[in-house]
Amino acid sequence: MPFAPKVAFWLKKRDGHTQATLQKAIHTKPTTVTSKAEPAGNRLTIPSITIDEPIQESNTVMRGGVWHITHTSTPDKGGNTVIIGHRFTYTNPFGTFYNLDKLKLGDEVGVTWHGKKYIYDVAQTKVVEPTEMSVEDPSTTDELTLYTCTPLYFPKNRLVVISDLKEIITP
Repeated sequence: MPFAPKVAFWLKKRDGHTQATLQKAIHTKPTTVTSKAEPAGNRLTIPSITIDEPIQESNTVMRGGVWHITHTSTPDKGGNTVIIGHRFTYTNPFGTFYNLDKLKLGDEVGVTWHGKKYIYDVAQTKVVEPTEMSVEDPSTTDELTLYTCTPLYFPKNRLVVISDLKEIITP
């Protein structure tokens, strides 16, 4: 069954409609937030690997989806925003970041955060030891860091994708 996510990714890649829809979605103006108390709608969108997921704020339970590491910055504050997710679990072989290694330099990553859209370009990918926590350090530039476990099925390191802020779209 470990090949099933690869087949699903291949099928999604062949269906340009999904990727085109997500690409268009990250460039459209966000809808106005109706309540400042509810940050609902915070999302991570990566068209090239067909990800469109809500961003969780809790670091206590990592089941499905993606999580903002709460001690790191947020897009509206600038600096280094860090989001993590599972690549594979035995109960969910279709982990959100299963295809994170397919991102290429220049691919767009969108984050909708409190009613604004932040568009980033992938600038760097690297593999680090799991003890290498400097990927969560503050930065002087506005960037988005995504990371997950690697290699697939026998994770011993972390796959890190760093993207630079390109554009902010306001409602």
